[in-house]
Amino acid sequence: MLHLTITAWSLAKLIVFNEPFLEAIASQAIPNICDMSARNLANTVWSFSNLVYAHNPLFTAISAASIAPIMEYGVQGLSNTAWSYAKLVCLDMPLLDAIASSAITSIAEYDPQNIANTAWAFAALQILHAPLLTAIAAEAIRKRRALSPQDISSIVWSVAKLGVVDLPLLDAISASSLAKIQESEPRGFSNTLWAYAKLGVYDGPLITSISASSLATIVEFDAQGLTNSAWSEALLAVADGRLLAAISAQAMTRIR
Repeated sequence: MLHLTITAWSLAKLIVFNEPFLEAIASQAIPNICDMSARNLANTVWSFSNLVYAHNPLFTAISAASIAPIMEYGVQGLSNTAWSYAKLVCLDMPLLDAIASSAITSIAEYDPQNIANTAWAFAALQILHAPLLTAIAAEAIRKRRALSPQDISSIVWSVAKLGVVDLPLLDAISASSLAKIQESEPRGFSNTLWAYAKLGVYDGPLITSISASSLATIVEFDAQGLTNSAWSEALLAVADGRLLAAISAQAMTRIR
């Protein structure tokens, strides 16, 4: 199985979709699932998810085989597995509870991307696991200077999706966002603005900076980004005439 797992990972990494090959892997893996290492289990589920190929019998088998050895997954395996199940909207609570428990005990070992991916996974599945979210928030604050713009966007989107107002975390996110605003992308601008608006938290310096950066890159926004930005400005009662005019102009080009 090892060679098949490595090949699947390689194809998934390159986004090369081959359904017969994936089916062959699943047919081999399911009856031999108990013989697969934690790393192979994690890599297999990640490969299928990255290629957006939902194979329910395989995911069910992997879940059942993963719970007992979950501590062997390591932080990368834990975060990748959580991300994989969320990517395919596979709500497997026994496995996710096991991942959450393991993540809490090893959160200090998580790098910024692991933190962001785990937060995103539970939020995308709408699972409010308070102890895990508390651990994630504390670690994100501790590692705030190492967070990338994408990490920042994912974390703040996640707490907003779950409706959790964690002011120390939001303050840390704001400071990190302001420091890295020039490195951010349009989706990050709209997601961060949406998150603060959804939580009803007005952060003047951050909103002003995001608005200015959004205006400069407005042609790169997709339709969802334009919608989220306009909705957020309205909810926060921010009347940025230039940005709203730019959003309107861009929206018009999408409906012609």
